[in-house]
Amino acid sequence: MQLGDLRVEDHVAGVIDLGDEFAGILGPGFFEGYPPTIDPDRGTVTVQPASEPQADGVAVPIEVERDGPSLTPFVPLILPSGRKIRVEIDTGSHHLILDTRHLAECGLSLDDAAVESTTGTDETGHQWTRHYATIAGSIQLADAPQTTQEAPRVMFQDIIYDGLIGTDYLGRYRVTYDIAGGRLILHV
Repeated sequence: MQLGDLRVEDHVAGVIDLGDEFAGILGPGFFEGYPPTIDPDRGTVTVQPASEPQADGVAVPIEVERDGPSLTPFVPLILPSGRKIRVEIDTGSHHLILDTRHLAECGLSLDDAAVESTTGTDETGHQWTRHYATIAGSIQLADAPQTTQEAPRVMFQDIIYDGLIGTDYLGRYRVTYDIAGGRLILHV
């Protein structure tokens, strides 16, 4: 497989019908050893060898879980309550998504008029309920206080993780995903 000048040999690939929306998904394992930098302002992805230094940013440690060929990066996030939780970094999600059990720690309850709820069915037939609200207070990456975001809009849903951090939060930065180095680099 090839993306620009990056050619990856003998990479495990899964095959699934994604419809007409897009042709495929490149996961973090595709870029191992070649950290991609996503620049949302320019709409670009730049890939370079991990040996090239990335000095112009804030390095944030990440934890990478490996399950066979699958890699999932996680980072600690501080809620308005001060509690530290572990969230998956998901560039495929726009929202900051938190498990519903974190509503109270964000100063909310399902009875609040400010909480908008919707239900639906996903592509697997699983029914879901999502709750959207702007939370009081701030969130931040635990190892980077300069990433504080005041009163973010959050989607709450019953999920298997504490949460997922998507492009609404990370899109404020040009981000290098250094999976092999165990870090995100936020270029401010």
